[in-house]
Amino acid sequence: MSNNSQNIITVSFIIPALNEEKFIGETIQAIKSNSPKYPYQIIVVDNGSTDHTIEIVKAEDVILINNAGGTIASARNKGVWASEGKVLIFIDADVLVTSSWQNEIDQTISELLNNHLLVTGSRYSVLDEKAWLSRYWFYRMRYERSGYINGGHLITSRKLFLKINGFNEKFGTAEDYDFCKRAKKVGAEIVNNSKLHVLHLGYPTLINEFIARERWLGYEDFTSLYKTLTSKVALVAIVNIMLLCGLIVMTILNKNLLYLLAYFVLLYSISIMSTIFKFGFGSLSMLVMTSFVFSLYYVGRSLSFIDRLKGVVTLKN
Repeated sequence: MSNNSQNIITVSFIIPALNEEKFIGETIQAIKSNSPKYPYQIIVVDNGSTDHTIEIVKAEDVILINNAGGTIASARNKGVWASEGKVLIFIDADVLVTSSWQNEIDQTISELLNNHLLVTGSRYSVLDEKAWLSRYWFYRMRYERSGYINGGHLITSRKLFLKINGFNEKFGTAEDYDFCKRAKKVGAEIVNNSKLHVLHLGYPTLINEFIARERWLGYEDFTSLYKTLTSKVALVAIVNIMLLCGLIVMTILNKNLLYLLAYFVLLYSISIMSTIFKFGFGSLSMLVMTSFVFSLYYVGRSLSFIDRLKGVVTLKN
């Protein structure tokens, strides 16, 4: 798909997808409605969808590639190998580009055509800022300082992509962090451009969904001893499991529920400190609620550690 099929493709949109029937059509339409002035193509890489994702994509008249059973990193790489653009825009299947994104993207593409040592994009905005998880977590994450660009909205040059051999397909998650880390090693600049405004449709709204999300995202931290020891979150997750097990034993031996209560107090205390470190103090209500969400975050990451011990792997886009 190109806005000028007689011109050489300049920009390639790469969209990995796995059972994304709920959002994929809207994501593609948003690109078409807010497209850059440069000739572009849209490539969807399906990782083995069993819902109506493929039918929806075929109706959109874009390039569809099969990558059944692969990681999200391999899906992104496969999309690039099939692409033509000098500029690569990686968009997840539940992320919408906006009119303000369109106002900024041509300048970004121009910069990348002149300087290939650049990785840009932006943090997602939330669709409903009033939803409690969005308000106390995801909205605040948009303004977090970070040294990497999330793979769900990452823009770079083909030259840089090839220079660092793309995404590491051994990663189930955190492939974007690894990509940016290797890009910086060859001199690339990592720029989070908030003017490239995008909306994320797939954020969880329920506690169990949030925990499941963090459980999946955290698994990569436990795939090697080095990754575990260099991840503060992974170390906190291990301490959390040790505290819980130890205090459960104390509760049983002493038949006193105060030990179990002590666990929740300790977990919440750690979450308060984490909130202040990550977001600052803010208002008291914001501190209380965000700390509660941080507790859920650590529960999810602790479950990642248990999954690793049990050898459980959950593939997901």
